[in-house]
Amino acid sequence: MKKILLMLSIMLMPMMYFSQSAYADSGCTGNETFFGLPAWYRGLVTSGENGCQIKEIGPNDAKNKHEITIEQFVWTVVANVIDMGFRIAGLVAMAFIIYAGYQYMIAAGDPGMLANAKRSLTNAVVGLVIAILASTIVTFVLGILG
Repeated sequence: MKKILLMLSIMLMPMMYFSQSAYADSGCTGNETFFGLPAWYRGLVTSGENGCQIKEIGPNDAKNKHEITIEQFVWTVVANVIDMGFRIAGLVAMAFIIYAGYQYMIAAGDPGMLANAKRSLTNAVVGLVIAILASTIVTFVLGILG
Protein backbone atom coordinates (compact mmCIF):
# COMPACT_ATOMS: atom_id res chain seq x y z
CA MET A 1 0.00 0.00 0.00
CA LYS A 2 2.84 2.37 0.84
CA LYS A 3 4.49 1.70 -2.51
CA ILE A 4 1.26 2.44 -4.35
CA LEU A 5 0.79 5.73 -2.51
CA LEU A 6 4.42 6.66 -3.12
CA MET A 7 4.20 5.93 -6.85
CA LEU A 8 0.88 7.76 -7.12
CA SER A 9 2.29 10.84 -5.40
CA ILE A 10 5.41 10.78 -7.59
CA MET A 11 3.24 10.61 -10.70
CA LEU A 12 0.95 13.44 -9.54
CA MET A 13 3.69 15.86 -8.45
CA PRO A 14 4.62 17.02 -11.98
CA MET A 15 0.96 17.62 -12.81
CA MET A 16 0.57 19.76 -9.70
CA TYR A 17 3.71 21.73 -10.57
CA PHE A 18 2.75 22.38 -14.19
CA SER A 19 -0.95 23.08 -13.59
CA GLN A 20 -1.98 26.71 -13.71
CA SER A 21 -4.57 28.53 -11.70
CA ALA A 22 -7.72 29.54 -13.55
CA TYR A 23 -8.85 33.15 -13.40
CA ALA A 24 -11.99 34.72 -14.80
CA ASP A 25 -9.96 37.39 -16.61
CA SER A 26 -6.19 37.29 -16.55
CA GLY A 27 -5.84 40.66 -18.24
CA CYS A 28 -3.20 41.43 -20.79
CA THR A 29 0.10 40.96 -19.04
CA GLY A 30 2.09 38.92 -21.55
CA ASN A 31 3.50 36.91 -18.64
CA GLU A 32 1.67 33.72 -19.54
CA THR A 33 3.63 30.50 -19.32
CA PHE A 34 3.32 27.06 -20.81
CA PHE A 35 4.82 24.34 -18.60
CA GLY A 36 6.89 27.05 -16.90
CA LEU A 37 8.26 28.40 -20.19
CA PRO A 38 7.61 32.06 -21.05
CA ALA A 39 5.65 33.01 -24.13
CA TRP A 40 7.63 34.24 -27.13
CA TYR A 41 5.61 37.49 -27.06
CA ARG A 42 6.47 38.39 -23.44
CA GLY A 43 6.99 42.16 -23.30
CA LEU A 44 5.32 42.74 -26.67
CA VAL A 45 1.61 42.84 -25.80
CA THR A 46 -0.63 45.78 -25.03
CA SER A 47 -4.27 46.17 -24.09
CA GLY A 48 -6.38 47.44 -26.94
CA GLU A 49 -10.02 47.87 -27.79
CA ASN A 50 -10.14 44.29 -29.05
CA GLY A 51 -8.28 42.73 -26.11
CA CYS A 52 -4.63 41.73 -26.11
CA GLN A 53 -2.66 42.77 -29.16
CA ILE A 54 0.97 42.79 -30.22
CA LYS A 55 2.39 46.31 -30.05
CA GLU A 56 2.39 48.27 -33.29
CA ILE A 57 5.68 47.70 -35.10
CA GLY A 58 7.40 50.19 -37.35
CA PRO A 59 9.90 53.04 -37.54
CA ASN A 60 9.51 56.04 -35.27
CA ASP A 61 9.95 59.14 -37.39
CA ALA A 62 8.19 62.48 -37.88
CA LYS A 63 5.24 60.89 -39.72
CA ASN A 64 4.84 57.59 -37.88
CA LYS A 65 4.71 57.02 -34.14
CA HIS A 66 4.79 53.30 -33.45
CA GLU A 67 4.98 51.60 -30.06
CA ILE A 68 8.03 49.48 -30.89
CA THR A 69 10.66 49.36 -33.61
CA ILE A 70 11.43 46.23 -35.61
CA GLU A 71 14.83 45.94 -33.91
CA GLN A 72 13.25 46.00 -30.44
CA PHE A 73 10.67 43.44 -31.57
CA VAL A 74 13.27 41.04 -32.97
CA TRP A 75 15.60 41.32 -29.97
CA THR A 76 12.72 40.84 -27.52
CA VAL A 77 11.61 37.66 -29.33
CA VAL A 78 15.23 36.41 -29.47
CA ALA A 79 15.70 37.09 -25.74
CA ASN A 80 12.44 35.24 -24.96
CA VAL A 81 13.54 32.22 -26.99
CA ILE A 82 16.95 32.25 -25.28
CA ASP A 83 15.20 32.43 -21.90
CA MET A 84 13.11 29.40 -22.89
CA GLY A 85 16.32 27.53 -23.69
CA PHE A 86 17.87 28.39 -20.33
CA ARG A 87 14.74 27.26 -18.50
CA ILE A 88 14.79 23.96 -20.40
CA ALA A 89 18.48 23.63 -19.45
CA GLY A 90 17.44 24.09 -15.81
CA LEU A 91 14.89 21.29 -16.13
CA VAL A 92 17.53 19.05 -17.73
CA ALA A 93 19.93 19.88 -14.88
CA MET A 94 17.24 18.87 -12.37
CA ALA A 95 16.84 15.56 -14.21
CA PHE A 96 20.60 15.01 -13.98
CA ILE A 97 20.51 15.76 -10.24
CA ILE A 98 17.86 13.07 -9.83
CA TYR A 99 19.92 10.68 -11.98
CA ALA A 100 23.06 11.40 -9.92
CA GLY A 101 21.10 10.67 -6.74
CA TYR A 102 20.00 7.38 -8.24
CA GLN A 103 23.62 6.57 -9.14
CA TYR A 104 24.64 7.40 -5.58
CA MET A 105 21.99 5.06 -4.17
CA ILE A 106 22.94 2.08 -6.34
CA ALA A 107 26.69 2.55 -5.82
CA ALA A 108 26.51 0.21 -2.80
CA GLY A 109 29.84 1.41 -1.43
CA ASP A 110 31.82 0.96 -4.66
CA PRO A 111 34.40 3.81 -4.62
CA GLY A 112 34.45 4.16 -8.42
CA MET A 113 30.67 4.41 -8.70
CA LEU A 114 30.53 6.82 -5.73
CA ALA A 115 33.12 9.09 -7.33
CA ASN A 116 31.19 9.00 -10.62
CA ALA A 117 27.93 9.85 -8.82
CA LYS A 118 29.54 12.73 -6.91
CA ARG A 119 31.04 14.11 -10.12
CA SER A 120 27.67 13.87 -11.87
CA LEU A 121 25.94 15.60 -8.97
CA THR A 122 28.53 18.40 -8.87
CA ASN A 123 28.27 18.98 -12.62
CA ALA A 124 24.46 18.97 -12.48
CA VAL A 125 24.35 21.50 -9.63
CA VAL A 126 26.81 23.77 -11.45
CA GLY A 127 24.66 23.50 -14.59
CA LEU A 128 21.53 24.34 -12.62
CA VAL A 129 23.15 27.41 -11.07
CA ILE A 130 24.35 28.61 -14.48
CA ALA A 131 20.89 28.08 -16.00
CA ILE A 132 19.17 29.98 -13.17
CA LEU A 133 21.63 32.89 -13.37
CA ALA A 134 21.37 33.05 -17.16
CA SER A 135 17.57 33.06 -17.08
CA THR A 136 17.63 35.80 -14.42
CA ILE A 137 20.00 37.92 -16.50
CA VAL A 138 17.83 37.54 -19.62
CA THR A 139 14.71 38.51 -17.63
CA PHE A 140 16.57 41.55 -16.25
CA VAL A 141 17.67 42.64 -19.72
CA LEU A 142 14.11 42.21 -21.03
CA GLY A 143 12.89 44.43 -18.20
CA ILE A 144 15.38 47.12 -19.23
CA LEU A 145 14.38 46.90 -22.90
CA GLY A 146 10.76 47.39 -21.92
